[in-house]
Amino acid sequence: MKKGSTILVIDDNEDFRKLLAETITMWGFNAAEAVDGEQAMSIIEQFSPDLVIVDLDMPNMNGVEFTKRVKAINPNFPIIMVTA
Repeated sequence: MKKGSTILVIDDNEDFRKLLAETITMWGFNAAEAVDGEQAMSIIEQFSPDLVIVDLDMPNMNGVEFTKRVKAINPNFPIIMVTA
C-alpha cells in the first residue's frame, strides 16, 4: 500500500483507536476513525478508504457483521480484523 493511503480504524475503545490512528499517521498514511460499524459504513460510503482495521468485539454491529456487510457491497475490500 502506498504512503498517503487512507486506513479506517474502527474500535469502540477510544484509547486503542486513537493510538492505532496516531501510529498509522506516523507511518505516513492517513487515518480515519469510527466508533462503531454504523459510523464506519457512512465513512466508507463517503470517503472509500483503502483499508479497514476493525475490532472483532463491538456493540451493535461486531466485526464479523461489519465485514459481511462490506463484503456484500465489495467482495475485494481489504479488511483486517483484530481483537484484544
